Amino acid sequence: MIKALFYKGLGAKERKRERGYDNSTYANGNLYIEQKNIPAIAGNKGFTDTTSAANTAKLVIQKLKQGEMPPTINITDLKNIKAL
Repeated sequence: MIKALFYKGLGAKERKRERGYDNSTYANGNLYIEQKNIPAIAGNKGFTDTTSAANTAKLVIQKLKQGEMPPTINITDLKNIKAL
């Protein structure tokens, strides 16, 4: 199942893949950022659940709205949103 969050031209979708969940961020309906792997983690590991993928996408959107470019996600961010 694909879930979506849309806010003022920014949106995100998370999907189930073979190695976990991933998310994509959209701007005005166009793919803007695709996270097939957990950011800040070495290797090709997907998110363990849809909530972790969605919360990370929400954080990316929040950082974009605050003007952070690129919207960098670090280990502390992932722990704060309970994505790890």
